[in-house]
Amino acid sequence: MLGLEYNVMAADLLVDCRYWAYPGESVTEFVHRTFTNPNVPDSISAEGIIALDGLVSFVVTGTGSLPSGSLPGVPPSLRDLELNNTALGPLDSSLFAESGGLSKLETLVLVRNMNMGHSISDGIPGLSLKNLCVAVQLDTMALINSRLRRTIQSQGVTSLPSNFLNSTMARSLTFLDLSNNALTNTVPDTSSLSTLVYLNLASNNFTTITQTTRFPQTLQCVSFLDNQNLAGLLPTALCSSSTLRVCDFSKTLFSQLGQHPSCGVCKIG
Repeated sequence: MLGLEYNVMAADLLVDCRYWAYPGESVTEFVHRTFTNPNVPDSISAEGIIALDGLVSFVVTGTGSLPSGSLPGVPPSLRDLELNNTALGPLDSSLFAESGGLSKLETLVLVRNMNMGHSISDGIPGLSLKNLCVAVQLDTMALINSRLRRTIQSQGVTSLPSNFLNSTMARSLTFLDLSNNALTNTVPDTSSLSTLVYLNLASNNFTTITQTTRFPQTLQCVSFLDNQNLAGLLPTALCSSSTLRVCDFSKTLFSQLGQHPSCGVCKIG
């Protein structure tokens, strides 16, 4: 059973999309298969994966250019898929169908896979996911070079599927990280994500948030850090929340304009 470990650094809400682990189980390569740079294949073989009947976890950390191609069919036993820094293309929609190998996923991590495009597959919200991370993880050089950071982020997700907030996933998701992407305009109403505990929208291009923007009552940690043009009115749902433990509006217009309004536990300056 996948268990989410909340190990949030409250000071800055730093996130690396890997707060979950496998406690207490005997792990074999046939249950948990991992490819890590530099020992990654040029492409992922369908024969090599589908033959691993009972595969629970599949993790690939690539070189940026390898592996390439597409993700083939996977065993229906798969519960955890993590693809980091690969050149794989978009995930085929057939993988998310009832008969597809990804239909029973609980954790999906897609970090810095530059060939996957600017959108999240419409099939993902139809899963009963508990943990979802789709992010453009930044390296040290990008963190200190604002122009490079913006260039990398522009390659990330620009929009969400129309069914993203009203789907099967909305009733199961507890961890959502969409940081370091290129999401724009108004911060969405996420109150339909009825079990959400952790929400990271840091380092996007959101510009507006309203006093009536709603959030799940279960929410404990939320970050809008480094949405540099984000302004508007701080949401009552956050300012008056009794469950929120960490809330970060640093490096937004709320802090840059020196307003520093009071909003519950939220960090403004």
